[in-house]
Amino acid sequence: MADEPLDSYEDWQQVGTAYYSRRELYPIDWSARGLNLAFLRVYGGAAGGPIAAFRDDRKVVLYVGALTKPDIQLFTAAGSSLGRVLWDKGRIQAVGWTPEEHLVVVDDRGQVHIYPVQGGQSIQQVSLGLECEQEGIADSVVFPDGVVAMSPLRHLWCIPNLGEPRVQRLPAPCSQATPVHCLAAIPPQVSASGSLEVVVAVENTLRVVDANEVLPTPVFEGPIVRLAASPCGKFVGGYGQDGTVHIWTADIADVVTRVGVSETVDSFLEAGLGGAEGAGSLPQTPPDQLVWCGSDGLALFWEFCSGLLLVTTGGEWRWWECDASAAFVPEVDGVRILTNQGHSLLRRVPAALVSVLELGSTSPGALLYDARRLCALLYDARRLFDAQDARATGELLDILKAGDLPAAVTSCLRAAAAELDPRKQEALMKASCYGRAFHASDIPMRFVRPPYRRHLAMAAPSMQVTFSGGLCAPSLSQASCYGRAFHASDVPASCYGRAFCSLDPAGAKALPQDRASRMEAHEVARQLRVVNTLRDPGVGIPLTLPQLAREGLPRLVGRLVGRRHYLLAMRIAEGLGVPQEQVLVRWACDKISTSAGALGDEALLDALQAKPACRPPDKEFAYDAAKLAGRPGVKYARVAAHAQAAGRRRLAALLLEHETCAGDQVPLLLDLGEDDRALDRAVESGDSDLVFEVVHAMWRRLERSQARFRPSLFNYMQAGEQPRATPASQRFWAAVARRPAALAFFAKYHRQSAPGLLLELYDALGRHEHAAELHLALAQEMIAAGGSHVALDYYYYYYYYYYYYFF
Repeated sequence: MADEPLDSYEDWQQVGTAYYSRRELYPIDWSARGLNLAFLRVYGGAAGGPIAAFRDDRKVVLYVGALTKPDIQLFTAAGSSLGRVLWDKGRIQAVGWTPEEHLVVVDDRGQVHIYPVQGGQSIQQVSLGLECEQEGIADSVVFPDGVVAMSPLRHLWCIPNLGEPRVQRLPAPCSQATPVHCLAAIPPQVSASGSLEVVVAVENTLRVVDANEVLPTPVFEGPIVRLAASPCGKFVGGYGQDGTVHIWTADIADVVTRVGVSETVDSFLEAGLGGAEGAGSLPQTPPDQLVWCGSDGLALFWEFCSGLLLVTTGGEWRWWECDASAAFVPEVDGVRILTNQGHSLLRRVPAALVSVLELGSTSPGALLYDARRLCALLYDARRLFDAQDARATGELLDILKAGDLPAAVTSCLRAAAAELDPRKQEALMKASCYGRAFHASDIPMRFVRPPYRRHLAMAAPSMQVTFSGGLCAPSLSQASCYGRAFHASDVPASCYGRAFCSLDPAGAKALPQDRASRMEAHEVARQLRVVNTLRDPGVGIPLTLPQLAREGLPRLVGRLVGRRHYLLAMRIAEGLGVPQEQVLVRWACDKISTSAGALGDEALLDALQAKPACRPPDKEFAYDAAKLAGRPGVKYARVAAHAQAAGRRRLAALLLEHETCAGDQVPLLLDLGEDDRALDRAVESGDSDLVFEVVHAMWRRLERSQARFRPSLFNYMQAGEQPRATPASQRFWAAVARRPAALAFFAKYHRQSAPGLLLELYDALGRHEHAAELHLALAQEMIAAGGSHVALDYYYYYYYYYYYYFF
């Protein structure tokens, strides 16, 4: 292993007592795509999300073409095209992304349009209300899962959750004549109150608006012309017209820090932004963009000077040179920067990474990392540990004597989790495993495999670490086993797995004190493999582990499915224990949509069900694991509902034959007109409510199908006629009569609610004795209730049935 890849660190810059790094994620040549970010409005999704770009109608550009509407182009974070939205609505007021990677567009007429990540047609459209449409939109903010809009009359409307779109009108923060400069939203998920809070800059103060009231604040340093809420919801940052950067707590009750731009002149010149004019070139206008860099500080960008100013919550600052055409996407642990040349991440270097990789660091983790790097040099020189070079274990012995080895192992592991470079991740993981091999100092000899016992016996005189088996086992010997473990390591997960190849499985069970540490290392290795795979340009999701922790694996799998990376989604779901149902169902639905008329219903069902004889190349629609056959927990009803919506009713019926949940299967069978199958399935399930639902649905459909009024049994008898059942009703009664359980449920339910309907059933089935008994029971009930005149009618029909049909 060479030193150069491990020492080529990012450009770490010290800001106060912390370090910040700017690392390139992807080199992107936007000009090759015919785009120039200087003339575009760019909006990126959080957690490595996609990018939406469209022409900025606020800038004058030479445009030649027939279309004047700004079509929205969608890209991955690596610059690959995802799709396009052909915009034909009103003027775009605000754009954002939901956590599920749905594009949200708010126009100036109060309409909220939601599009899939692939573009195309809108999947949902929500109106902010008639009054909002009439007044129009003056300002709007799209936050995760919601929208806030303000009209020119200073009225506020919001949708706190786009998953359940309910429009709410918030109290007006001020009168119509009062100037409003900007607003920011604190989402309900991170706000202290648990509900949506809107911070509005009114005149020279700030006001906090929630669903019930408008709260004044002690801020009078305005006017505040830029506002932004931190991702954690604990801070609000703003820029005043006097050139001061403010950071407050979320309730605007306390000032966290306040920095004037004029105070940053030294850093401005040091960054090479001042030019010949010196301090006179400091920006005197509001920043073009103001976003949070994680929750550690505010990032302010001015186009004219190509400068980026970072102001931390501790009151420190630093200037960076940046491309004149840049767009910023706030993240939970940094800020992504999009320029015409590429895509980079500016973040605070995690403390675990600083403690290990900082120049001159003497922390246990740094010493362990240095010891591991020295062992790598011995590998390259073919001396390995057989050379008995004391330098290989000198620093490690110091850690052992000081008792800092557990802390060193943990530091290297956490540094690996915070690192973005896979090569450095591997080196740090190896350093952690290397230290753990020395740390396991009480391994029973019977758990060590025979090929390695010789190493332990040979090194016994040099070290005095006693094993429970009665032999002495030195740390150097364990390191030799460690070296053997990594002879073919290539990825962090395999590095960890092979580190313990010298132990039998029972040995791991005998070490409960190391089990938690091992599980943590294993989990970190798996997560690193996931984020490294997602960061590949072919996928284009540059996640970090803090972003992954906040995003959650189920949502990440859903995002991959939305981008149609079915193979990758299945592998991540299988490897990390995430339910695979959403992947399979979405794959099947997309398969049905893309097949159109190319395959018949039976052939398409076989394609969804059967596994191929041999594994095909890794293609999204050819992954053999993404088949529905033999996959427990797959909801065929959801696939069948999609097939029905696509007009393939026969395919939907075939798919429902494989559904195991009667509660999901029966309603769809009724929608498909498969009444007999629905009734059979309901009876087999033993669910009385489900049987009632099917029978009632069949009866309501029968009533709607009758073109003329159907007299009841009593109407026929009063006219001196016999009831005449229609063919449709005869089929219904016959279907119920063939299933005794359904007949019993139907009779029990309608005995009190609709006895006339039950009498008609008995008459249609020829069960006159049951009809007579029902009349007699009804007459007795009416006498008990005091309705003697009605009881006489029931007695009359009882004797009518009894004598007419039996005598």
